[in-house]
Amino acid sequence: MSKSHKLKHRHEQRAAADDPGAYPPTHAAMSAWMLWILMAAVLMISISGFGLWYCMEFRPSSQLDASLWELRWRQIHGWSVPAMLIAFGMILRSHVFKGFRLGYNRLSGSFLLLTIFWLTVSGWGLYYSAADLWRSFYHQTHVWFGFGLVGLFAAHWILGYRSRRLLKDSQVSGALRQTAIYNDPPS
Repeated sequence: MSKSHKLKHRHEQRAAADDPGAYPPTHAAMSAWMLWILMAAVLMISISGFGLWYCMEFRPSSQLDASLWELRWRQIHGWSVPAMLIAFGMILRSHVFKGFRLGYNRLSGSFLLLTIFWLTVSGWGLYYSAADLWRSFYHQTHVWFGFGLVGLFAAHWILGYRSRRLLKDSQVSGALRQTAIYNDPPS
């Protein structure tokens, strides 16, 4: 395949869009039910992660064992991990790969992929690591990447909204230009 053919094909992929009035306006946008499942999983894992962090960070010094709240948050966080990974796997083919092909929001999407990957690795390390040094490392990075995940999701969502808006505006202005070209009376 020649370079000019590849560039033409890439331009056609980026220019390809569904009906501007219908959601999703690009081939990489998620359907509403996928978005709801993903948001529910992110909300569940974020709230339980914050609750677990709060119970561990602000435990009274006189208390040696975990509190009942800490155990409950740990259970909820553990139960929400498979839901999050299933939701992420669900959007992998329909959103991530298509988004990379289209080239929109690659940077924020790449950071999200790396963050989810590291949260998976550090969660595994927290569960299976025996050395205190590695447990401490996994714990600290898991906490910070977990807090960062919420901000990255919000940033990616805002950037995606902006991209869809720009795409929709460019389609409208393109349609107006086409109308003006064909409807101008001859001089």
